[in-house]
Amino acid sequence: MPNKYRKIAGGDPLYTSFIDHFGDDVSGNRSKSWNKHNNSYITHRNLPRKLLQQEFHIHLVSTSQHATITEQYHDIKKVLNKTHTDPVCVEDENGFSTRFMLRSAGNHPCCKCDAGETEVEKSSDLGFHAMFEPGNPRSCESIKNELEAQIKLACTGIAKPIETRQTNSGTKDVYTQYWIDHYIMKARNEKSTNPSKPAFLTTEGFDPAKDTPVEILHTILLGIVKYIWHYSNLNWKPAQKQIYAKRLQATDVKGLSINRIRADYIVDFANSLVGRQLKTIIQTAVFDLHDLVDEDHFKLWKVIGLLSALLWVPEIDDMDQYCIGPECWKSRSLNAADLCLTFTVTYSQNDLHIAIANVLDMFAEVDPTKIIRKAKLHLLTHIPDDARGFGPLVGMATEIFESLVQPPSAKSRHFTANGKTGKP
Repeated sequence: MPNKYRKIAGGDPLYTSFIDHFGDDVSGNRSKSWNKHNNSYITHRNLPRKLLQQEFHIHLVSTSQHATITEQYHDIKKVLNKTHTDPVCVEDENGFSTRFMLRSAGNHPCCKCDAGETEVEKSSDLGFHAMFEPGNPRSCESIKNELEAQIKLACTGIAKPIETRQTNSGTKDVYTQYWIDHYIMKARNEKSTNPSKPAFLTTEGFDPAKDTPVEILHTILLGIVKYIWHYSNLNWKPAQKQIYAKRLQATDVKGLSINRIRADYIVDFANSLVGRQLKTIIQTAVFDLHDLVDEDHFKLWKVIGLLSALLWVPEIDDMDQYCIGPECWKSRSLNAADLCLTFTVTYSQNDLHIAIANVLDMFAEVDPTKIIRKAKLHLLTHIPDDARGFGPLVGMATEIFESLVQPPSAKSRHFTANGKTGKP
Protein backbone atom coordinates (compact mmCIF):
# COMPACT_ATOMS: atom_id res chain seq x y z
CA MET A 1 0.00 0.00 0.00
CA PRO A 2 1.27 3.52 -0.76
CA ASN A 3 2.48 5.53 2.20
CA LYS A 4 -0.02 8.34 2.90
CA TYR A 5 2.78 10.66 3.95
CA ARG A 6 4.34 10.64 0.46
CA LYS A 7 1.54 12.89 -0.77
CA ILE A 8 1.96 15.21 2.23
CA ALA A 9 5.72 15.40 1.73
CA GLY A 10 5.38 16.36 -1.94
CA GLY A 11 8.71 14.79 -2.85
CA ASP A 12 10.66 16.49 -0.04
CA PRO A 13 12.19 14.78 3.02
CA LEU A 14 9.69 14.26 5.83
CA TYR A 15 10.85 14.16 9.45
CA THR A 16 9.18 13.24 12.71
CA SER A 17 9.87 15.56 15.64
CA PHE A 18 9.27 14.64 19.27
CA ILE A 19 8.21 17.65 21.31
CA ASP A 20 8.18 18.04 25.10
CA HIS A 21 5.60 20.38 26.64
CA PHE A 22 6.22 21.83 30.10
CA GLY A 23 4.02 24.21 32.07
CA ASP A 24 4.70 26.09 35.29
CA ASP A 25 3.45 29.10 37.23
CA VAL A 26 6.06 31.82 37.84
CA SER A 27 6.14 35.39 39.10
CA GLY A 28 6.14 38.15 36.49
CA ASN A 29 7.79 40.64 38.87
CA ARG A 30 11.48 41.16 39.46
CA SER A 31 10.72 42.03 43.08
CA LYS A 32 9.65 39.51 45.73
CA SER A 33 5.98 40.45 45.21
CA TRP A 34 4.18 37.46 43.66
CA ASN A 35 2.57 38.20 40.26
CA LYS A 36 1.44 34.85 38.92
CA HIS A 37 1.97 33.99 35.25
CA ASN A 38 1.27 30.58 33.72
CA ASN A 39 4.03 29.76 31.22
CA SER A 40 4.15 27.01 28.59
CA TYR A 41 7.44 25.87 27.05
CA ILE A 42 8.49 23.31 24.45
CA THR A 43 11.79 21.55 23.75
CA HIS A 44 12.88 19.40 20.82
CA ARG A 45 13.24 15.84 22.11
CA ASN A 46 15.36 14.73 19.10
CA LEU A 47 18.29 16.77 20.43
CA PRO A 48 21.09 15.12 22.46
CA ARG A 49 20.51 15.22 26.22
CA LYS A 50 23.46 17.58 26.75
CA LEU A 51 21.89 20.23 24.51
CA LEU A 52 18.53 20.00 26.27
CA GLN A 53 20.08 21.62 29.35
CA GLN A 54 20.92 24.79 27.36
CA GLU A 55 18.51 27.73 27.56
CA PHE A 56 18.86 28.27 23.80
CA HIS A 57 16.79 25.13 23.17
CA ILE A 58 13.96 26.05 25.58
CA HIS A 59 11.18 27.92 23.76
CA LEU A 60 8.43 29.93 25.44
CA VAL A 61 5.25 29.36 23.40
CA SER A 62 2.57 30.85 25.64
CA THR A 63 2.11 32.85 28.83
CA SER A 64 -0.96 34.26 30.56
CA GLN A 65 -2.11 35.59 33.90
CA HIS A 66 -5.58 34.22 33.25
CA ALA A 67 -5.43 31.02 31.18
CA THR A 68 -4.31 27.85 32.99
CA ILE A 69 -1.63 25.56 31.57
CA THR A 70 -4.30 23.13 30.36
CA GLU A 71 -6.25 25.90 28.63
CA GLN A 72 -3.10 27.12 26.90
CA TYR A 73 -2.30 23.59 25.79
CA HIS A 74 -5.77 23.33 24.21
CA ASP A 75 -4.66 25.82 21.52
CA ILE A 76 -1.10 24.47 21.34
CA LYS A 77 -2.59 21.07 20.55
CA LYS A 78 -4.49 22.55 17.59
CA VAL A 79 -1.25 23.89 16.11
CA LEU A 80 0.51 20.55 16.58
CA ASN A 81 -2.35 18.53 15.10
CA LYS A 82 -2.35 20.79 12.03
CA THR A 83 1.22 19.70 11.25
CA HIS A 84 -0.06 16.15 10.66
CA THR A 85 -1.66 17.31 7.41
CA ASP A 86 0.17 20.59 6.78
CA PRO A 87 3.81 20.06 7.85
CA VAL A 88 6.11 22.88 8.89
CA CYS A 89 8.50 23.80 6.10
CA VAL A 90 12.19 23.93 7.07
CA GLU A 91 13.64 26.28 4.49
CA ASP A 92 17.33 25.69 5.12
CA GLU A 93 16.91 21.95 4.44
CA ASN A 94 14.02 22.29 1.97
CA GLY A 95 12.16 19.66 3.97
CA PHE A 96 9.22 19.25 6.28
CA SER A 97 8.68 18.18 9.86
CA THR A 98 5.42 16.68 11.00
CA ARG A 99 3.68 14.50 13.60
CA PHE A 100 4.78 16.23 16.77
CA MET A 101 4.69 13.62 19.57
CA LEU A 102 4.19 14.98 23.06
CA ARG A 103 5.33 14.23 26.60
CA SER A 104 4.28 16.33 29.54
CA ALA A 105 6.08 16.96 32.79
CA GLY A 106 4.56 17.15 35.84
CA ASN A 107 4.91 16.64 39.50
CA HIS A 108 1.88 14.93 41.76
CA PRO A 109 1.42 11.76 43.94
CA CYS A 110 1.48 8.94 42.31
CA CYS A 111 0.36 9.80 38.79
CA LYS A 112 1.74 6.53 37.40
CA CYS A 113 0.02 3.83 39.46
CA ASP A 114 -2.66 3.24 42.10
CA ALA A 115 -0.24 2.84 45.02
CA GLY A 116 -1.31 4.39 48.31
CA GLU A 117 -4.29 4.05 50.63
CA THR A 118 -5.17 5.70 53.92
CA GLU A 119 -2.33 6.20 56.38
CA VAL A 120 -3.77 3.45 58.58
CA GLU A 121 -3.75 0.96 55.68
CA LYS A 122 -0.26 2.03 54.60
CA SER A 123 0.95 1.46 58.17
CA SER A 124 0.00 -2.22 57.98
CA ASP A 125 2.60 -4.82 56.94
CA LEU A 126 1.14 -5.32 53.46
CA GLY A 127 0.42 -1.64 52.89
CA PHE A 128 3.88 -0.53 54.00
CA HIS A 129 5.64 -3.11 51.82
CA ALA A 130 3.47 -2.10 48.83
CA MET A 131 5.03 1.38 48.91
CA PHE A 132 8.37 -0.18 47.93
CA GLU A 133 7.01 -1.48 44.59
CA PRO A 134 5.15 -0.06 41.59
CA GLY A 135 1.39 -0.61 41.87
CA ASN A 136 -1.17 -1.30 39.17
CA PRO A 137 -0.46 1.21 36.38
CA ARG A 138 -2.88 4.00 35.60
CA SER A 139 -3.98 4.58 32.01
CA CYS A 140 -5.32 7.45 29.96
CA GLU A 141 -8.67 5.66 29.60
CA SER A 142 -9.04 5.10 33.35
CA ILE A 143 -8.24 8.76 34.06
CA LYS A 144 -10.84 9.95 31.53
CA ASN A 145 -13.43 7.57 32.98
CA GLU A 146 -12.75 8.82 36.50
CA LEU A 147 -13.03 12.49 35.45
CA GLU A 148 -16.27 11.77 33.60
CA ALA A 149 -17.64 10.11 36.74
CA GLN A 150 -16.70 13.20 38.77
CA ILE A 151 -18.49 15.48 36.28
CA LYS A 152 -21.63 13.33 36.47
CA LEU A 153 -21.54 13.61 40.25
CA ALA A 154 -21.21 17.39 39.90
CA CYS A 155 -24.59 17.47 38.16
CA THR A 156 -26.21 16.49 41.46
CA GLY A 157 -25.08 19.79 42.98
CA ILE A 158 -23.35 18.12 45.97
CA ALA A 159 -19.60 18.67 46.36
CA LYS A 160 -18.79 16.21 49.17
CA PRO A 161 -19.09 12.96 47.10
CA ILE A 162 -16.77 14.45 44.48
CA GLU A 163 -14.15 15.43 47.05
CA THR A 164 -14.33 11.95 48.57
CA ARG A 165 -13.96 10.32 45.15
CA GLN A 166 -10.99 12.53 44.26
CA THR A 167 -9.32 11.61 47.55
CA ASN A 168 -9.94 7.88 47.11
CA SER A 169 -8.91 7.71 43.43
CA GLY A 170 -6.05 10.22 43.54
CA THR A 171 -7.37 11.74 40.29
CA LYS A 172 -8.02 15.48 40.12
CA ASP A 173 -7.61 17.68 37.05
CA VAL A 174 -7.41 21.49 37.11
CA TYR A 175 -9.22 21.92 33.80
CA THR A 176 -12.01 19.51 34.71
CA GLN A 177 -12.33 21.07 38.18
CA TYR A 178 -13.51 24.31 36.58
CA TRP A 179 -16.43 22.45 34.98
CA ILE A 180 -17.13 20.51 38.16
CA ASP A 181 -17.47 23.75 40.11
CA HIS A 182 -19.58 25.24 37.33
CA TYR A 183 -21.99 22.29 37.20
CA ILE A 184 -22.35 22.18 40.97
CA MET A 185 -23.44 25.84 40.95
CA LYS A 186 -25.81 25.41 38.00
CA ALA A 187 -27.10 21.91 38.81
CA ARG A 188 -30.56 23.04 39.95
CA ASN A 189 -31.11 25.21 36.86
CA GLU A 190 -29.53 23.31 34.01
CA LYS A 191 -28.09 19.92 33.07
CA SER A 192 -25.13 19.35 30.79
CA THR A 193 -24.99 16.19 28.67
CA ASN A 194 -21.63 16.79 26.96
CA PRO A 195 -19.02 18.14 29.39
CA SER A 196 -15.72 19.26 27.97
CA LYS A 197 -12.64 17.09 28.42
CA PRO A 198 -9.13 18.44 29.02
CA ALA A 199 -7.01 18.63 25.87
CA PHE A 200 -4.22 16.51 27.38
CA LEU A 201 -6.57 13.52 27.65
CA THR A 202 -7.77 13.87 24.06
CA THR A 203 -4.31 14.06 22.48
CA GLU A 204 -3.97 11.02 20.27
CA GLY A 205 -1.24 8.65 21.45
CA PHE A 206 -0.64 10.49 24.73
CA ASP A 207 -1.26 8.66 28.01
CA PRO A 208 -0.60 11.06 30.92
CA ALA A 209 -0.02 8.24 33.42
CA LYS A 210 2.49 6.38 31.26
CA ASP A 211 3.99 9.29 29.32
CA THR A 212 4.72 11.57 32.29
CA PRO A 213 8.13 10.51 33.63
CA VAL A 214 9.35 10.95 37.18
CA GLU A 215 10.83 14.45 37.40
CA ILE A 216 14.19 14.25 39.14
CA LEU A 217 14.45 17.90 40.22
CA HIS A 218 11.39 17.72 42.48
CA THR A 219 11.57 13.99 43.28
CA ILE A 220 15.31 13.73 44.04
CA LEU A 221 16.77 17.17 44.85
CA LEU A 222 13.66 18.86 46.28
CA GLY A 223 12.41 15.52 47.58
CA ILE A 224 14.61 12.87 49.15
CA VAL A 225 17.77 15.02 49.29
CA LYS A 226 15.85 17.78 51.05
CA TYR A 227 14.40 15.25 53.53
CA ILE A 228 17.78 13.87 54.60
CA TRP A 229 19.38 17.34 54.59
CA HIS A 230 16.73 18.50 57.08
CA TYR A 231 17.39 15.45 59.28
CA SER A 232 21.12 16.14 59.23
CA ASN A 233 21.31 19.87 59.99
CA LEU A 234 18.30 20.11 62.33
CA ASN A 235 20.24 19.66 65.58
CA TRP A 236 23.63 21.03 64.54
CA LYS A 237 25.33 23.33 66.99
CA PRO A 238 27.18 26.47 65.76
CA ALA A 239 30.52 24.64 65.90
CA GLN A 240 29.23 21.83 63.66
CA LYS A 241 27.79 24.35 61.20
CA GLN A 242 31.15 26.09 61.04
CA ILE A 243 32.98 22.81 60.41
CA TYR A 244 30.61 21.89 57.59
CA ALA A 245 30.82 25.35 56.01
CA LYS A 246 34.64 25.27 55.97
CA ARG A 247 34.72 21.76 54.48
CA LEU A 248 32.16 22.64 51.84
CA GLN A 249 33.89 25.88 50.84
CA ALA A 250 37.22 24.05 50.53
CA THR A 251 35.77 21.44 48.14
CA ASP A 252 37.40 21.27 44.71
CA VAL A 253 34.55 21.65 42.19
CA LYS A 254 36.51 20.28 39.24
CA GLY A 255 34.54 17.42 37.73
CA LEU A 256 31.33 18.41 39.51
CA SER A 257 28.33 19.78 37.59
CA ILE A 258 27.86 22.74 39.94
CA ASN A 259 28.60 26.46 40.07
CA ARG A 260 30.78 28.27 42.60
CA ILE A 261 30.05 27.02 46.12
CA ARG A 262 28.57 29.53 48.59
CA ALA A 263 28.98 27.54 51.79
CA ASP A 264 28.00 30.31 54.23
CA TYR A 265 24.73 30.91 52.37
CA ILE A 266 23.90 27.18 52.38
CA VAL A 267 24.48 26.95 56.14
CA ASP A 268 22.70 30.22 57.01
CA PHE A 269 19.61 29.39 54.91
CA ALA A 270 19.70 25.62 55.33
CA ASN A 271 15.92 25.20 55.24
CA SER A 272 15.29 27.49 52.23
CA LEU A 273 17.56 25.97 49.61
CA VAL A 274 16.69 25.45 45.95
CA GLY A 275 17.68 22.71 43.52
CA ARG A 276 21.14 23.98 42.54
CA GLN A 277 22.24 24.27 46.18
CA LEU A 278 20.90 20.82 47.03
CA LYS A 279 22.78 19.46 44.01
CA THR A 280 25.97 20.88 45.53
CA ILE A 281 25.19 19.22 48.86
CA ILE A 282 24.47 15.75 47.45
CA GLN A 283 27.65 15.71 45.34
CA THR A 284 29.86 16.58 48.30
CA ALA A 285 28.00 14.98 51.23
CA VAL A 286 30.10 11.83 51.59
CA PHE A 287 33.26 13.93 51.97
CA ASP A 288 31.91 16.56 54.35
CA LEU A 289 29.30 14.85 56.58
CA HIS A 290 31.01 11.63 57.71
CA ASP A 291 31.45 12.71 61.34
CA LEU A 292 28.59 15.24 61.54
CA VAL A 293 25.74 12.71 61.33
CA ASP A 294 25.13 9.29 62.87
CA GLU A 295 25.90 6.02 61.07
CA ASP A 296 22.41 5.38 59.68
CA HIS A 297 22.06 8.90 58.32
CA PHE A 298 25.49 8.68 56.70
CA LYS A 299 24.52 5.38 55.03
CA LEU A 300 21.42 7.12 53.69
CA TRP A 301 23.56 9.95 52.33
CA LYS A 302 25.77 7.41 50.55
CA VAL A 303 22.93 5.52 48.86
CA ILE A 304 21.18 8.75 47.80
CA GLY A 305 24.49 9.99 46.40
CA LEU A 306 24.89 6.81 44.36
CA LEU A 307 21.32 6.99 43.06
CA SER A 308 21.81 10.63 42.07
CA ALA A 309 25.00 9.77 40.19
CA LEU A 310 23.12 7.07 38.27
CA LEU A 311 20.32 9.48 37.30
CA TRP A 312 22.34 12.53 36.23
CA VAL A 313 23.91 10.91 33.17
CA PRO A 314 23.42 12.13 29.56
CA GLU A 315 23.81 8.68 27.96
CA ILE A 316 23.18 5.03 28.90
CA ASP A 317 25.42 2.55 27.09
CA ASP A 318 23.83 -0.68 28.37
CA MET A 319 20.18 -0.30 29.35
CA ASP A 320 19.90 -3.90 30.60
CA GLN A 321 22.85 -3.41 32.95
CA TYR A 322 21.52 0.00 33.99
CA CYS A 323 18.02 -1.38 34.67
CA ILE A 324 18.14 -5.06 35.57
CA GLY A 325 14.58 -6.44 35.55
CA PRO A 326 11.92 -5.96 38.22
CA GLU A 327 12.82 -9.28 39.84
CA CYS A 328 15.31 -7.18 41.82
CA TRP A 329 12.42 -5.87 43.91
CA LYS A 330 11.62 -9.41 45.01
CA SER A 331 15.21 -10.43 45.66
CA ARG A 332 16.26 -7.35 47.63
CA SER A 333 16.38 -7.67 51.39
CA LEU A 334 14.12 -5.75 53.76
CA ASN A 335 16.13 -6.87 56.77
CA ALA A 336 18.40 -4.24 58.29
CA ALA A 337 20.94 -6.94 59.13
CA ASP A 338 21.53 -7.54 55.41
CA LEU A 339 22.02 -3.91 54.43
CA CYS A 340 25.80 -4.20 54.22
CA LEU A 341 25.45 -7.00 51.66
CA THR A 342 23.00 -4.89 49.68
CA PHE A 343 25.44 -1.98 49.56
CA THR A 344 28.17 -4.26 48.21
CA VAL A 345 25.97 -5.45 45.35
CA THR A 346 24.94 -1.88 44.50
CA TYR A 347 28.41 -0.43 44.22
CA SER A 348 29.70 -3.33 42.14
CA GLN A 349 26.83 -3.50 39.64
CA ASN A 350 25.61 0.13 39.50
CA ASP A 351 22.11 -1.29 39.08
CA LEU A 352 19.32 1.28 39.24
CA HIS A 353 16.78 -1.08 40.81
CA ILE A 354 19.07 -1.98 43.70
CA ALA A 355 20.18 1.64 44.21
CA ILE A 356 16.52 2.65 44.60
CA ALA A 357 15.87 -0.31 46.91
CA ASN A 358 18.79 0.77 49.11
CA VAL A 359 17.37 4.29 49.43
CA LEU A 360 13.93 2.96 50.40
CA ASP A 361 15.43 0.48 52.88
CA MET A 362 17.48 3.16 54.60
CA PHE A 363 14.55 5.58 54.78
CA ALA A 364 12.60 2.74 56.41
CA GLU A 365 15.40 2.52 59.00
CA VAL A 366 15.77 6.27 59.59
CA ASP A 367 12.11 7.38 59.40
CA PRO A 368 9.46 4.81 58.30
CA THR A 369 6.71 7.47 58.32
CA LYS A 370 8.29 9.08 55.26
CA ILE A 371 7.50 5.91 53.26
CA ILE A 372 3.83 6.28 54.17
CA ARG A 373 3.42 10.03 53.93
CA LYS A 374 5.72 11.09 51.09
CA ALA A 375 4.67 9.99 47.60
CA LYS A 376 8.07 11.03 46.20
CA LEU A 377 9.70 8.01 47.84
CA HIS A 378 7.22 5.66 46.17
CA LEU A 379 7.77 7.43 42.83
CA LEU A 380 11.36 6.16 42.91
CA THR A 381 10.04 2.67 42.10
CA HIS A 382 8.81 3.94 38.71
CA ILE A 383 12.18 5.38 37.64
CA PRO A 384 13.55 2.18 35.97
CA ASP A 385 10.48 1.90 33.72
CA ASP A 386 10.76 5.58 32.82
CA ALA A 387 14.47 5.18 32.04
CA ARG A 388 13.63 2.41 29.58
CA GLY A 389 10.86 4.48 28.03
CA PHE A 390 12.54 7.89 27.87
CA GLY A 391 16.26 7.23 28.23
CA PRO A 392 18.37 9.24 30.70
CA LEU A 393 15.97 11.14 32.96
CA VAL A 394 18.29 14.13 33.08
CA GLY A 395 16.81 14.92 29.66
CA MET A 396 13.39 15.31 31.33
CA ALA A 397 14.67 17.40 34.26
CA THR A 398 12.88 20.73 34.64
CA GLU A 399 15.83 22.60 36.15
CA ILE A 400 16.37 24.53 32.93
CA PHE A 401 12.71 25.59 32.85
CA GLU A 402 12.81 26.74 36.48
CA SER A 403 15.74 29.06 35.62
CA LEU A 404 13.77 30.88 32.91
CA VAL A 405 11.49 32.92 35.17
CA GLN A 406 12.77 36.38 34.22
CA PRO A 407 12.95 36.16 30.38
CA PRO A 408 9.28 35.07 29.97
CA SER A 409 8.07 37.65 32.50
CA ALA A 410 9.84 40.38 30.55
CA LYS A 411 8.40 39.21 27.23
CA SER A 412 4.88 38.98 28.62
CA ARG A 413 4.74 42.76 29.05
CA HIS A 414 4.79 43.21 25.27
CA PHE A 415 1.73 41.10 24.55
CA THR A 416 -0.77 44.00 24.77
CA ALA A 417 -0.64 47.73 24.17
CA ASN A 418 -1.20 48.60 27.83
CA GLY A 419 1.73 46.46 28.97
CA LYS A 420 -0.44 43.77 30.56
CA THR A 421 -0.53 40.12 29.60
CA GLY A 422 -3.44 39.50 27.28
CA LYS A 423 -6.04 36.79 27.62
CA PRO A 424 -5.75 33.90 25.12
